[in-house]
Amino acid sequence: MDRTVYDFNGSFDGWTPVQGTWALTGAGPDTQLAQTSTADSVSFAALQDVPDDVVMAADIVPGVRGQTTARTGLAFRYHDSRNYYRAEVLNSTSGATLQLVKIYDSKTTILANTALPVSANTPHKLIVSAIGNHLTAKVGDTSISADDSQLPTGGAAAFTHRRAATFDNLVIREGIDQANWRAITGAVSVASGQLHLTPPAGGRAHVLADSTLPSRFSEACDYVAETTVTINGSVGNAGISLRDSTDSYGYRIHIGKTSQGDRYANIVREAHASGPVGVGSASISNPLTGPVRLGAAIHGDRITVTLNGVEVLKARDTVVRSGGVGLYASTESTFENVTVARSC
Repeated sequence: MDRTVYDFNGSFDGWTPVQGTWALTGAGPDTQLAQTSTADSVSFAALQDVPDDVVMAADIVPGVRGQTTARTGLAFRYHDSRNYYRAEVLNSTSGATLQLVKIYDSKTTILANTALPVSANTPHKLIVSAIGNHLTAKVGDTSISADDSQLPTGGAAAFTHRRAATFDNLVIREGIDQANWRAITGAVSVASGQLHLTPPAGGRAHVLADSTLPSRFSEACDYVAETTVTINGSVGNAGISLRDSTDSYGYRIHIGKTSQGDRYANIVREAHASGPVGVGSASISNPLTGPVRLGAAIHGDRITVTLNGVEVLKARDTVVRSGGVGLYASTESTFENVTVARSC
């Protein structure tokens, strides 16, 4: 799965100005992509060769406005100025608003919106995902979502309307449609952009993303995978499998909670006949009462685990060499916004 960071240091990095006045700004070599016009028109700098199921993020610094009502954001599944989705931070007389907007055949539809607790003039990171029909946008701790199917494909664009802005550290990576997981054990369902796993009694639910498997079983791949997971049961665990191919082969990387109130992160190796072997374990302070962002990475023999962006566990192991990416849970759990980067 592809993951690309565009830092615009000295070049447009393949992004093409479509409308507006675009240039590189800042002291070299650390330059940013800037749109400088405040005219009453939309401005785009576009990149067409991106995944249809995509997660995007950018550091955005809003600039001067031509009018009180002005916007900055990211466009996705972008075809042209008449057909695209966008996530935007809107400045108006009532304050700042985070919005998901559809432009289809030049008609504008607001799919979701909510007030932002910060000013629309404040620098911020905007995160957008389009996985299947499920669309999300997030700034800080504020997020919105909507379901829509009219634009299943398209590119990406930096976007402004009536204001200048700079864009930097723009990340694009492929997302995985939760509807395309292969069930191995347990009950699996998809609703509202979430993958629901319900384990059998005394067992675990387990799914595998076939698209992440290497082309040859002997091929060893490195992975960085992240997902937002919610453990709905009072006891049990849920997590990510790396180099996963069956219910008895792979590294199981999970977070969980016990009946005594303990919270933990574990790395477990399963290699067929050898059975489960603990590779690493750590206590965590997060109560796991709501959604958290779980990350798991393997590079060679190094395995790391992150929780909400902070490393909580690392270990080394060499036994499991090949496989893809899976998700699993020993108690009822939900997963969403899954991203995978692969290097083989």
